[in-house]
Amino acid sequence: MKKILLVLLLLSSVSVDSQAQSWADMLKSLFGMSTKKSEEIIPETTHIKASELAKTWLFSEPVIDYTGSDPVATMAVSALEGQMEGLMAKAGIQSGRDRVTFKTNKTLTIEINGVVAMGNYTYNPSTGEITMSVSMKEKTATLSGQTECENGVLKLVFDANHVLSTMKAAAPSLADHDYVKIASSVIDTYPGIRLGGTFK
Repeated sequence: MKKILLVLLLLSSVSVDSQAQSWADMLKSLFGMSTKKSEEIIPETTHIKASELAKTWLFSEPVIDYTGSDPVATMAVSALEGQMEGLMAKAGIQSGRDRVTFKTNKTLTIEINGVVAMGNYTYNPSTGEITMSVSMKEKTATLSGQTECENGVLKLVFDANHVLSTMKAAAPSLADHDYVKIASSVIDTYPGIRLGGTFK
């Protein structure tokens, strides 16, 4: 219980921007989690074809999820989710503007706030696994993750530790951000947290 209260107090002290959730809203999001019946059928995940992946995708919204079963981690991730847009804004990532282009020759480009990075990727359509190697400012970052596609929306998620490390390397000032410090602590404590985004 002490650990839960500590996480809640830390998260409640973070002020990412003027749109950040209030303490009351955060409590609602933490304790008002879905109570779907366990017998409910979960739809099978579909993976996009390689030919359909090869196009330009506009960034829509950030994603943070948790593949484990620890209830404290589940609540912490739920609270962090409400602050993700502020983190993206701090990193200079904007919905509807920034984009990733996958080409049929297995190269890619990522454009964030007018800055273009180039790289390569491999994709396995049978499993949805994707690996992206991107070079920017004489540094190369490689991320391996998972894709999901539903109703024309592409979801890309990667190991949260690797994503944060990549973001801090690209924008060192993020390392001092309160949200990043708290998120890093939660992510280090609970393996299975993923970060990424949806694209249209």
